[in-house]
Amino acid sequence: LWFEIVSKGLPISQTQSMLLANCFSSTLGQLEKRGFAHCDVSSSNFILSSDFASVELIDIEEMFAPGFKPPAFKPSGTDGYAPPWITGDKLWGPYADRFATAILLSEILTWHLGEIRNNKFGESFFSSKEIGTRCDRFDLMHKCLGNMNPNLVQLFDCAWFAHELEECPSIMDWNRYISSLNANPIVEAASTY
Repeated sequence: LWFEIVSKGLPISQTQSMLLANCFSSTLGQLEKRGFAHCDVSSSNFILSSDFASVELIDIEEMFAPGFKPPAFKPSGTDGYAPPWITGDKLWGPYADRFATAILLSEILTWHLGEIRNNKFGESFFSSKEIGTRCDRFDLMHKCLGNMNPNLVQLFDCAWFAHELEECPSIMDWNRYISSLNANPIVEAASTY
C-alpha cells in the first residue's frame, strides 16, 4: 500500500515516483474517462507493484458508474485527501476522484525528496485541517512541484483552491503532464535521500 510508504516515511527514487505517478494517473484517468469513479481515493486504497509500474485499486464497494445503485452510506473521503467542503452526495459521482487524486499525485511525484518525506503530517502529507489553506506544507509542495514542472503547480493549485469537484483538473490532464515528464526526465542536482 502507498499508505505503508508514507506512514513509515520510506524513501523511493525519482524514477519510482515517476513510474507510480504515471501508472496511477493513467489507471484513474481511464476510469474517469469512462464515467467511473472509485469514490474513496486515498493512500490505503491502492496496492502498488514492487517495480512501481502497476497499481490495483481496493475497497471498491462504493464505486460510482453510470447505472450503479448508490451505496447505502455514501463515501465522505479520507483525512488528508478530502477537502472540507465535501458533504452529502458530492463524493459519489463521475468527478469524485479528482481532488483526492490531485493530492495523491502531488505526494507521489515529490516523495523522492527528503524535504517532502521529512515534513509529512502522519499517514498523509497534509493534515485535514490544512487542505485548501495556505500553510507551510502547501508552500513546500508548491515549490517542489514547481521545480519539476510549472504545469504541475497549476494543476495542484486548481484542485487545492477548488470549491467543487468539477473545478478540479481532470485526472487525464494530470496524466498528460506526468507522461511528458517521463518522456523528458528531470536531472536531479542533489541526492534524493
